[in-house]
Amino acid sequence: MHAALWWGLEFPRGLCALGAEQWRVRRQWLRSGCFHGATVWRGAAPWPDKLRRVLTRAGSDWLALCFDDSQAAEALLSQMRAHPLWRGEAGDRLLAWQLNGQRQWRAGLLQWGRALSL
Repeated sequence: MHAALWWGLEFPRGLCALGAEQWRVRRQWLRSGCFHGATVWRGAAPWPDKLRRVLTRAGSDWLALCFDDSQAAEALLSQMRAHPLWRGEAGDRLLAWQLNGQRQWRAGLLQWGRALSL
């Protein structure tokens, strides 16, 4: 009964929370890109400098977007892992593998961002 309640009520609520968090991150990403791009393009700098600044900012914003999406997905996976239905050996291995993949993805994004910022 507890498993049915969790999958019927809590899991859809978790998916909605994940979608809302990802939408919030994407809105912030779009707003940041639009306002920064508009400010740069209206400036008095030469065109190549403007283009370089816009592309650099777009790259860093894209990395931040992927990193934040990954954190939100990891939070839902952690909730799933804590649920008794996934406590079996196969479910535990699957969720551990997915969590490890999320962490490696975020670590790779951080390394890539640091390499690009040098």
